Amino acid sequence: MASKATSNASRKCPCGSGQLYPACCGRYHTGAAAAPTPEAQLRARFSAYSMQLIDYLVATTHPENPEHTGDPLTYAKSVQRTARITEFLGLKVLGAPDADQPAAAAATASEAQATSGLDSSSSSRSDEDAYLKFTVRWRERGLGGPEGLATEVSHFKRVNGAWLYYAAVQ
Repeated sequence: MASKATSNASRKCPCGSGQLYPACCGRYHTGAAAAPTPEAQLRARFSAYSMQLIDYLVATTHPENPEHTGDPLTYAKSVQRTARITEFLGLKVLGAPDADQPAAAAATASEAQATSGLDSSSSSRSDEDAYLKFTVRWRERGLGGPEGLATEVSHFKRVNGAWLYYAAVQ
């Protein structure tokens, strides 16, 4: 995991923050720090997909994720397959979900105002759950075909102080 992460020291971070990779998602990928917020974890996971850092993606997925097989090796192979065939071109974090999103996201929206440590995107969140809406630009790797655009609302859960990706809610 660290070898790919450390070899990109002079490149801008794939997450689109504009920062150099080591000062942005690289510090999470190498284990030098933990992603302190749901948005930081979302960005780090996008960068990990872009760079095919499968160990990081598996380690930051909640064990109760509906796609998690219960067997880390099988799950890692599934994640690797996705990362290998997809070229991740860009991430735009849209922030908290709209009011018409799932009830769980809407229920935590009012708590987001009172919770400290939010990113500038103001995710909908409580102390243990957070929801972020974002778009990803992608295309099939190696085919040079048309770009795709996917919009998602992701649910993150905090476990032992660490933010983990739980599931896509939309």
